[in-house]
Amino acid sequence: MIVYRFDRLDAFPLLDSYTTDPQGVTMRVDELGPEKILRVRYRRIRSTENRKEAPCDTSHVDGASDRPVEPCVTLALPLRAIDGQPEQLVLEIDGDAGGCNVFLEAADGSGCGLVYHFGTVDFKGHRACAIHVQEPHERWSARAPSDAEPVLLPLQFHRLRFELPAGCPGLDLGLVSLSVTGPVQPITPGIA
Repeated sequence: MIVYRFDRLDAFPLLDSYTTDPQGVTMRVDELGPEKILRVRYRRIRSTENRKEAPCDTSHVDGASDRPVEPCVTLALPLRAIDGQPEQLVLEIDGDAGGCNVFLEAADGSGCGLVYHFGTVDFKGHRACAIHVQEPHERWSARAPSDAEPVLLPLQFHRLRFELPAGCPGLDLGLVSLSVTGPVQPITPGIA
């Protein structure tokens, strides 16, 4: 079941950008064969003086510290939730081989925050990246959840985040869709 089809610019706004140039993130709808995709682009700016990366501006972040922040771009997702017996989350990407990491942020039925890591975009072209629903990369909650606890349904999606580690020149990704496999049903209107 397709939860999101990334074919409209207005449906997936830029939520946040901790980058060396916040104005440098561009988004547009492109065509990839018969499909429309959401293309997200950002190029790192390097200082000309010593060729080291210019620092990220985190002055607008509550509780910002002096520690370096990896540049990242975050898209807001329309709030959608699923129930049933989901098996895998599948994100279809048109990759740029730039090396950014792709994360999906969600919450389960107990209110536990979840982060799913779809991996590093080290490929060019179209690829379906999959991860098991019961294997989030990270969990957080007021009650200190255990990694052994199952993800409780329903599952609600919030954000899609792209982190640019050192050496990653930027990103130029095409987002096609986010799907869920297994016997699931939407509990939020608007799911295709």
